[in-house]
Amino acid sequence: MKSIFDVIMIIFISMTMFVSMLFFSEEILVKQQAVQIRNRLINLIEIESGYTENVEEQLKTDLDDFSKDYKINVSKYGRLDQFEKLEIEVIIKHNRKLPFNNEKEVEHISRGVFYNVNP
Repeated sequence: MKSIFDVIMIIFISMTMFVSMLFFSEEILVKQQAVQIRNRLINLIEIESGYTENVEEQLKTDLDDFSKDYKINVSKYGRLDQFEKLEIEVIIKHNRKLPFNNEKEVEHISRGVFYNVNP
């Protein structure tokens, strides 16, 4: 049989984990959205062999209903030569809600690199 101390510790740790999940679940969601936007952008760049107007238009139509402010930085516009490198950065601004009515604006950044291997 467990002692009272063990039971209290288990309850305390469980409650701490529950409260942490309540506060930071939205934070994790926004980070995952940044990664998904970056991966979608890399897929579009691979199809077009570079960051062209078609990629920009397709990405804007995909993100029409996205409610958060985002910014996309790429190292080169236009088609890429063979074996050329393209650096991608997706920045999503998010208001982090902290306990006691505190809010802080945070930027979630997802970076990626694409190498054009298509001739």
